Amino acid sequence: MKNKEVSFPSADGSFQIHGSLKLPSFSSKNQAKPVPAVLILNGSGPIDRHGNVKMPGFLMSLGNMNLNTSNMLSDYLANKQGMAALIYDKRGISKSISKKDPNLYYKAGVSDLVGDAIQAYRFLLHQSSEDIDINHIFLMGHSEGAILLPLILEKLTEEKDTSKIPLPKGLIFLCGFGECIRDVAEYQRETLVEEVKEQKGLKGWLLRRVLTKERLERQYNETFIKINQNPKLDYISSHFGLVKQPAKWLREHLALEDLRPQLSKVDQHCLAIAGANDRQVRSKFCQQNVASELVPNAPSVETHILPGMTHILRSMDGTCHLLDASAEYPRLAKLPLESELLSIVGKWCRRQSLEQESEV
Repeated sequence: MKNKEVSFPSADGSFQIHGSLKLPSFSSKNQAKPVPAVLILNGSGPIDRHGNVKMPGFLMSLGNMNLNTSNMLSDYLANKQGMAALIYDKRGISKSISKKDPNLYYKAGVSDLVGDAIQAYRFLLHQSSEDIDINHIFLMGHSEGAILLPLILEKLTEEKDTSKIPLPKGLIFLCGFGECIRDVAEYQRETLVEEVKEQKGLKGWLLRRVLTKERLERQYNETFIKINQNPKLDYISSHFGLVKQPAKWLREHLALEDLRPQLSKVDQHCLAIAGANDRQVRSKFCQQNVASELVPNAPSVETHILPGMTHILRSMDGTCHLLDASAEYPRLAKLPLESELLSIVGKWCRRQSLEQESEV
């Protein structure tokens, strides 16, 4: 595998987005040929190209967590499937920074993330025709990245009318299909309340007085009011500036009450995978009949709900609890990605590429 350090302009052109383009190695020049490519989009939060949580600032760095989801996915695609994969640091994280603005990450909204992803897609389109087959580029999103996929495709479709750029050949949704952040937040509140009810002993007694449905909903509503008091505010600062919330990001996400209008426009092949042990998003949207209704114009929709798989794409015995995620995730992160997930993604990408080739 060849791992190339790359960069491209951000959506507004004010700084460079940095990432890695992973390409398969060929044993001889005669075997070398343009390969399909996958653009990988990470979940929410300060995530670097590898899928690791990298909180900006010294004190906030205590919340760092190495998950390596995108790193493992891209390595698998390049090494095992002979595909290219592009991963990149989110704006304001790792190398994708602006010396003029230390709050770049906190100022980013959904529109900025979508714009940066489109820039990444354009970057792939402009790669050497000896490396990348630009007619076989897939978009893969994990968690929030999956939520953004129909928004990215909508913008690319609008651009296609003027620039004639080829659109992605397929969309891969990992643990984030069919929902918007508003729905996800509601589900997580419900899950927390149910888990608290099941807690026993002194811990359960204490939690039932702190994590109540009413308190969680009140905190949500207070945050909603706070971020909308000043629509021009990009982020909220508290505790003498030590704690910051990305107000623009949350405001733009909560404005998306339903993704069905965007999903109904998708006319690419779709693969949607959820984990039965995921407590951060609902898996029901990956039931075949539900998914087919959400993307009625997709030429094909393939869905899987993998037993045991958690939100961070690893499987575990027993139930993964949202209450214990901060302790469970670092332990699970030491494990490889769910092998069935990788196998499904690899076979699907290969099949879609072969089908497209046969149509030429």
